[in-house]
Amino acid sequence: MSFGKGGVVASVRMTSGGILSIGALVSGILLSTAVLVRASARGRRGAGTGPRD
Repeated sequence: MSFGKGGVVASVRMTSGGILSIGALVSGILLSTAVLVRASARGRRGAGTGPRD
């Protein structure tokens, strides 16, 4: 990657433990967003129907 006259060089080394932890982090994020979307959809279904007696 270069910006104008200069440049940036980056290198990354990953261990198997690091890859597993990144995988766990991504799965946790996906699961939590799925729960939020489901809860939001449940809240919308009942919206506008009035109070329940």
